[in-house]
Amino acid sequence: MEWVKQRKLPPCEAIRNGDQPCHDMDDLWDALHGTYNSASGREYDASVLDELPDEPVRETGPCYLGPPKGAAQGQTRPCVNMTLLSFVDDGTILAQSKQLDDNNVGLRKAYKIIYLLFVAFALVLEHDKTELFHFSRRRDAYNPSLNLGYAPHTSATPLKPKTYWRYLGFYFDRGLTFHEHVRYYATKAFTTLQAMHMLGNSTRGLSPKQRRLLYRSCVVPIATYGYRLWYFDGARNKGAMNQLKRMQRKAALWITGAFRTSPTGSLEALAGLIPVHLMLKKLATRAVYRVATLSDTHPLRSMMGEGLLK
Repeated sequence: MEWVKQRKLPPCEAIRNGDQPCHDMDDLWDALHGTYNSASGREYDASVLDELPDEPVRETGPCYLGPPKGAAQGQTRPCVNMTLLSFVDDGTILAQSKQLDDNNVGLRKAYKIIYLLFVAFALVLEHDKTELFHFSRRRDAYNPSLNLGYAPHTSATPLKPKTYWRYLGFYFDRGLTFHEHVRYYATKAFTTLQAMHMLGNSTRGLSPKQRRLLYRSCVVPIATYGYRLWYFDGARNKGAMNQLKRMQRKAALWITGAFRTSPTGSLEALAGLIPVHLMLKKLATRAVYRVATLSDTHPLRSMMGEGLLK
């Protein structure tokens, strides 16, 4: 049985250059180039636009929608007034000082200026969607709230700072340790790996080679997302490494079908997986090589600095 048949396109008129169809020409670029040169440099008269009559201003007449559900026949309802709405992308206000309370004062002043600018441009700020986050190296739990001066975040119900800040898929904590970021994506990779168990086990389903390919293609990118935030020279990332090691051990058990008491190093060797710290080192080195191939004027090179490209 023939499942796939050639689709017959309907006949259509070809684009022509003069009397010759373009698809039959030996050099289409020369034809287009000649057409452009013949049209360029010619004088044109735009006064014809001034001769167009002005359209009269017409008042909007009454409009009616269909009858509401359950209404008698012939009953109509008037149109609801419509307003065009447009949305501005999210913005970020940064303030830096030695005290968190001084930061709140600066943030409130900056927010008021932005609010007045929005009002001047007939824009609306949604105060209830405002978020607050403090970066600090202090070990205590002092995390002051912010009185924006606009409802619902006033002195009675101030804006409370968040424990973690999610931005572009990255999870920031107060001390920039990125423990929450690693925990979130390691857990996400682990649950993805758990769902893959339905695709095969030690007796049926995918082969070990296919499981390894699936793990490297689908799970590793999740686990290592944003790894450059916390993996660099001198970083304290022992806890993050342990979470990724536990995740990869679970993957090696699934790939090989071995017992749960098997040693991790042997499992990774049998599954063809390199250790986590070497995998991250390889990814970081490869990223540096890719950036090094960019031109000297590329903005990414100036942002990273020459020290990271060696």
